[in-house]
Parts: sequence; C-alpha cells; structure tokens
Amino acid sequence: MIIPQAVYHELRDPHTPQQVKDWIDSAPAWIEIRHADLSYYTSKKNLGAGEREAIALALELRADALLLDDRDGTKEARKQNIPTLSTFGILEEAARKNLLDFADAVDRLSHTSFYMPPDEIVQAALKRDQERKDQGCGPECLRARSVLRHGRVLGRSSQTD
Repeated sequence: MIIPQAVYHELRDPHTPQQVKDWIDSAPAWIEIRHADLSYYTSKKNLGAGEREAIALALELRADALLLDDRDGTKEARKQNIPTLSTFGILEEAARKNLLDFADAVDRLSHTSFYMPPDEIVQAALKRDQERKDQGCGPECLRARSVLRHGRVLGRSSQTD
C-alpha cells in the first residue's frame, strides 16, 4: 500500500488520535510513503492536500484502486476513472470473509476521527452482516440470538395449566 506524503503528515497531525500516530510511526513493511507528482492531477474542487496527492499518485502509478473516505475526493477520483474503496467498505468485505466482527469494527471506527457514512448506510450494513451471520445459524441458534437481543423467549410455552 502506497501512502502519499500529505496523508502521512495528516496521520501525524497533533489532532490525530495517538493510536493512529503510533501505528504510522511503526508502519508495517507493506506501507510505502511516496511523493506525488501533482502534474498528474489538477484539482477543480477544493480538496485537501491528502486527497489531491492520493488522486495524483493513483494516476501516476495507474493504481488498481484508491482508498479514500472523503466524499468530494471520491467523486473526483471516479471522474478520473480511478476505482475507489472506503474504510467502511473494506471492513464490511473483511466481515464477509469472517476476518473480523463487523459490529465491533464499526463501533471502534465510530470512536475515531475516521469518516463514518450516514447512519442509514451504517444500519443497512449492520443488518446485512447480521443476516449473513444468521444464514449459517439453525433454528435453535436463531432462537437463542432472539433471546439475547430481546431478553425474552418467543414461541410456545412449555408450562401446563
């Protein structure tokens, strides 16, 4: 994964959560920080430096995709025919592959400075995730989950009169 210098500086900003700063300071070997040649992209919108450099670098390198959470930046990247991914979308895909617990990841992401989609999108994704989990769950499992969610047992009582 290649990160433009402007994004690296954003990740080191004094307002960035310490956990993010610690992560970028000890970034894994698969992270490369590169200078972007801005001659590849001249912004027609008022984008931040990170978004401008990311789009320029994606064009320069002919990247397969661009990880971008900024709405205007995503629109601009798509105008340049750059496929985009979002942090939220990557988390949802990772959950589909059983690599993480989506509800937990969404909760943790919501407590950071990362972009969160509008609530209706978040709720729809959480619903899809729960439905995916329920597909591999038989009737007893579904009943148990209902009890845990609603605090009551639904269905026929086993008591006699």
